[in-house]
Amino acid sequence: IVQYRVVANLTLTLSNNDEFTPYTTLAMAFPNALSHEFTVPRSVLQDGVQYEFRLGFPFTSYTFYTNTLVAKTFDANSPFVNTVKIVPNDVIASISWKAPEYNDGIVGYHVGLFYQVLGNGGVKSLAVNTTSGLTQVLSVDLPLTQTSATVGCTDLSSSTCLVAYTTYLVQISVIRQAGTDSPKSASFVTTPTALDRHNTSSLFLHGGKLTVRLTVGVPTYVNAPIASTFVWPVTLRNARGDLQLTLNESTVQTLSNKSVAILLSSNEYLALVSQMHSGLFSYSAITMYFSSEQRPLAVDTYCELLLL
Repeated sequence: IVQYRVVANLTLTLSNNDEFTPYTTLAMAFPNALSHEFTVPRSVLQDGVQYEFRLGFPFTSYTFYTNTLVAKTFDANSPFVNTVKIVPNDVIASISWKAPEYNDGIVGYHVGLFYQVLGNGGVKSLAVNTTSGLTQVLSVDLPLTQTSATVGCTDLSSSTCLVAYTTYLVQISVIRQAGTDSPKSASFVTTPTALDRHNTSSLFLHGGKLTVRLTVGVPTYVNAPIASTFVWPVTLRNARGDLQLTLNESTVQTLSNKSVAILLSSNEYLALVSQMHSGLFSYSAITMYFSSEQRPLAVDTYCELLLL
């Protein structure tokens, strides 16, 4: 006879550890006394449940029971990879996963990486039902033995770097002998640019644009909201204290691998000019305070700014 019961606690895998949960005897017959395998009818089992099985050999005066075996039935998630873990920073992310429970015919994995808008780190996840409207930045096949991948860069001048403070969608598909399965999707957000990677060397303001030259490489910003970049938050103040402007609407554009431009919005540029033309303003050195530590950086200005 074949008996089974639901395992409520996976530490109770032997029948002598649980003397209270009853077994159910399957209504089935073996072809003959020499049979060494059997099939449990699908109709008696639930999806995604841990079961404990044992065999019983009835004798005249008693029934001998074998040791037990615990097995889990497949559920809707069984064909997909599981335990996906993503550890991102500003320009790189480490992704790992475990093989699916249903592992029949697996030959490898496919990893795809997408984003919707650069600098949209406030969006914690992207829609997983479609990649329509998303930009693909990675598509790679991996062997069966590789259950991890690193996306992004370690060299800040590389074109493969992830963009800081951006929401990405990663899709991991199981490749089987019969074809590629539907993907398992997960979102992650890169962190704001690490401040210790940037040693500012010069800064000047001209025509509504703050140009910051750096001594090390920077990520690629394409009109990124200023709040998503390493300079955030940004405030312009002069030494006398009669000029003060916090930049909330401006964007950041990478000019080269070692310089970025802060493009002042129309409203913020007009506000800056208005303060500098006010009757109370007396010109004194302007300083840009940036990052959460409000680090100071002197601003060099062209005289055209004062004439606008």
